[in-house]
Amino acid sequence: MRYLLLCLAAMCSYAAVAQLSPEELRKHASELRHQARVQEREIKTAEFKKHIDSIVLTHSYRFLPSSFTRQPAGMTRMIYNPNFQLGVYEDFVDIYLPYIKGITPPYFITVLNYTITNPDNYIAKQTNEGWTITFNSSLFSANNYTFTLNIYGATGEAVLNLSSDLYNTVTYNGTIMGNY
Repeated sequence: MRYLLLCLAAMCSYAAVAQLSPEELRKHASELRHQARVQEREIKTAEFKKHIDSIVLTHSYRFLPSSFTRQPAGMTRMIYNPNFQLGVYEDFVDIYLPYIKGITPPYFITVLNYTITNPDNYIAKQTNEGWTITFNSSLFSANNYTFTLNIYGATGEAVLNLSSDLYNTVTYNGTIMGNY
C-alpha cells in the first residue's frame, strides 16, 4: 500500500520533474525519498503503539525490569536476572521483584515473591503517551504497597513505581511483553 502511494506520487510529479536540470532532479528525488522514509516511520510507530495497546488490553502481560532505584536519589542498580518480573494475568498478579527496604541507611535488598488474586483498586487508564496501570496490595503484611506502571506506547518503555506506607518508593525501568 505504501509503495502504491509512492508510485502514484512519483507519476503525478513526473510531468513537473521532466523539465528540471540534473541537479534539481537529484534534489527532488532526495526529497521524495525523505518523505517516503518519514511516512514509513510514522506508520511503523503507529503499528507499534497499536501492538502495545493490544498487549495491555489482553490483560495478560509481563513487566520485565532492567534496573531499579530507591527514591529519592538512590543508586541505580541493574537487573541481570531474567526471572524478575511483574506478571499481570486475567485472574491474578504474579510479583517477583527485587526490592530495597529501609527508611534510613543501611538499606538492604530483599525479594518480593508473591502471587495475589485480588489486587485492590486495579485501574488501567489510557493516556496521551500510552497507559497508566495502578493497583494496591498489602502483600500479606501490615504494609500497603501501591503499584503504578506507566507504559509509553511510542518507545515501549515501562516504568513501575512501587510505593509503600513504610519504605521509600522504588522505581523500576524496563519493558512489557505479552504472555503468549
